[in-house]
Amino acid sequence: MMKIFRYKASALFCIIAATTITAVGETEFHLSNGSVLEGFVQYQPTSKNSEYKIMTEAARILIPDTLVAYVDTPLFVSRDELGQDWIDWAEKNQAWEYDVQGTHGLRFTNLTVSGLSPRTYNNAHLISEGSVYEIMVIEESSFNVKSSDIVRKEYPLRSPEILSGTISEYTISRDGGRHTEQISGELVSISQDKTYTVQTSSGVRRTFPKSALLKETIVKLNPEQTLMEQVDYLDEIELKNTVESPVGVIVEKDHKDRTITLYMDENHSVKYELSKIKALRKRKNNPTILKDVILAPGQIAVGKNNDIRWTPVVEDGKYIALDPDSASDGLWIDTDMDFTVYTNVGPGENSDDIVLVELGTVPAGDIATLRDSTDQENVYAFTYKDLVERTFSPVRRSVSKNMTTKTEYSLNKSGRYALYDKTKKNVVLIRVR
Repeated sequence: MMKIFRYKASALFCIIAATTITAVGETEFHLSNGSVLEGFVQYQPTSKNSEYKIMTEAARILIPDTLVAYVDTPLFVSRDELGQDWIDWAEKNQAWEYDVQGTHGLRFTNLTVSGLSPRTYNNAHLISEGSVYEIMVIEESSFNVKSSDIVRKEYPLRSPEILSGTISEYTISRDGGRHTEQISGELVSISQDKTYTVQTSSGVRRTFPKSALLKETIVKLNPEQTLMEQVDYLDEIELKNTVESPVGVIVEKDHKDRTITLYMDENHSVKYELSKIKALRKRKNNPTILKDVILAPGQIAVGKNNDIRWTPVVEDGKYIALDPDSASDGLWIDTDMDFTVYTNVGPGENSDDIVLVELGTVPAGDIATLRDSTDQENVYAFTYKDLVERTFSPVRRSVSKNMTTKTEYSLNKSGRYALYDKTKKNVVLIRVR
């Protein structure tokens, strides 16, 4: 929800709004004056020493005091009055300030810049002031930046639970061009001297100069999704001498042949010569980002519920029964007929050993070990024959890169079921509505 603050003393109106964050975060553009812009290049001419248009979600800006035409008296906003985006930023950067009462918060101001690019920053957090003003702005905005003023571009890395996205592959020349090597992973940074840094799947970082780069391609991370479902941005190619501006995803840049390949769908890609391209544009996509469930070895989750306790069973003759004292009502996991189970069985074990079986009831007197220990007339149980003939096969089962097994079930009737670990002789109790 948007929070609005009104300060009578200075007529400053602050609007602190939630920002839109992509699945893997924004690129950081570090500028020669010390400013850092977080966003993406919305417009990039192909000519040398061109001016980029960078769309930002957040920006830390340094301004010489000689260019500051006006600045409001800074006003303090307590933590309780801030939007979540500002709270997250302050926590991450340890940026909290304190007023005379000891309340922590942030100072905000309005600031106007003069010069060749006059501009007013509203709702800016004032980090420091003096010969240089340093402000932080969290809002959608745009900046025109010369390519020569970008000292470094830093790219966000995927968090482990993200199962969608792309993998970058770089073909570079080695040994004076006598050999080639392919480096696969995630791009970490590009510096002003055109040095690329890539984090490989093994976690090792590799660096190489752009002069050695022959070809760069991207491939989809998740084979079960289309590429379009996994990218945060779409590319638009503005061609010379035509109104045509095809839209898709740039999947290959061939630096030797000076061509760009634009992917449009699973069966359609087009290669364009760089000399015929006037500019490149980007626009936000609406990807379908799949997330993994991260579990410790031996942990299990049903849907979003990972606060689950295993319940021991009682083996007696042909029956595998639940002790009524152990199978209390609070241990049952309620779910719909279609549900998903996530497991991390740990090293040396097999997720196939966890099976879904329907529970029946038998007289407690039929279970010798429970006959004298419970006053319940019936207990929940299943048989070894049930484990062979009456377990439910999953609709789908897959194992993620984080070793989480995702098992999807679809049942046709409600009732009480058990996820039974045949190795550890434990169950998780499932109540299907």
